Amino acid sequence: MLPYAGNGGYDVAAYRIDLNVDMESGAIQAEATIDANALIDLSQFNLDLAGLEVEDVTVTSEAGSGPAEWHRERRELVIDPEPLIPLGTRFSVVVTYSGVPETVAADAAPFAPGWIRSADQVFVFSEPDGAQSWFPCNDHPSDRAPMDLSVTVAIGWDVVSGGVLTGTTDGGDGSVTYHWSMTDPVAPYLVPLAIGRFDSRVETGPGMPITTWFPEGTPASDLEPFTHQGEMIALFSDLFGPYPMATAGALVVDSAMRAALETQTIPTYTTTSAAWGEAAISHELAHQWFGDAITLGQWDDVWLNEGFATLAQWIWHGHRAGVAAYDTEVATAFATISGASLLASGIGEQEAARRARESYPPPDHPRSGDLFNPSVYLRGALALVALRDSVGDERFFEFLRTY
Repeated sequence: MLPYAGNGGYDVAAYRIDLNVDMESGAIQAEATIDANALIDLSQFNLDLAGLEVEDVTVTSEAGSGPAEWHRERRELVIDPEPLIPLGTRFSVVVTYSGVPETVAADAAPFAPGWIRSADQVFVFSEPDGAQSWFPCNDHPSDRAPMDLSVTVAIGWDVVSGGVLTGTTDGGDGSVTYHWSMTDPVAPYLVPLAIGRFDSRVETGPGMPITTWFPEGTPASDLEPFTHQGEMIALFSDLFGPYPMATAGALVVDSAMRAALETQTIPTYTTTSAAWGEAAISHELAHQWFGDAITLGQWDDVWLNEGFATLAQWIWHGHRAGVAAYDTEVATAFATISGASLLASGIGEQEAARRARESYPPPDHPRSGDLFNPSVYLRGALALVALRDSVGDERFFEFLRTY
């Protein structure tokens, strides 16, 4: 599905990324340290890295430490350690790199994912394979690891990421470094990052504060849909099991791109997607269980992320507006994927069904270049509705909590 995302032979144990970002030029100077465990004897291994200039690679294992030979193959950084890293060995690789990050080609998503920069802001929107646009990684959802992220910028800029802001360091030269730590293992595409000028507000949530970050000057009315995040987490905790992350919140970035992403602990919303209101927020919060805590073995199964989150979105609507609102969501989705919604326009029943099958194919193997077809959302959620209707709520939600 994504030929330049993900690598075998090792399992990442931790990431430590140090970025120095020049907001005027867009350039970065960076060092990435990746701790990993060898799953086979490694005479060679790859990291995903798109663009950017690699300056140095050092590999350390029980066999020794020193500079490693490396070369580039498209989006792959191919590393030849010396000596070979034996099966079962813990090792680390340090990559020094620089350049101006850019998005990667949109092979499977409706937009180019990765590092997105404007005159007064940077943010990352990495699903499915854009993490490699700004740090070397095993860019696959199945390989999660804790992340420590330190970002140095000129004083006056704010840096927001996931997990906990453990502190800031004054560089003494007009710069400041923000230190963020994500202790919950995270897939690379789910690491949040934004650099800009932000305000924040903190609300009381079930067992934790909920911090929402937003661009300076954002009207209070635009933030109203975020006032129910604590109630959403409480409802989903009752239905799905305890909230699976150490922190919670939201990150709003100023962009005309209409999209939201379940970046871990702090989903990212563009200002235009915030207009979707509570539907988007409940959907992305549900992903903290389904997609973030439970991750995909392969992108072909993305409906296991999106179908569950869509169902949760419908459940939240029913919680707020009554069971009839939930029923309407289900009926509307079924009319769409069955073709019934086309009948009113005069299209015959057989032609309507044919068009619906073509537009909304079974979601278990999305077509290449169409990973996020609406089918993975609607058919995925309807499959779960059918299961719920078949076994009843008690058994259904016991199943979800167990899963």
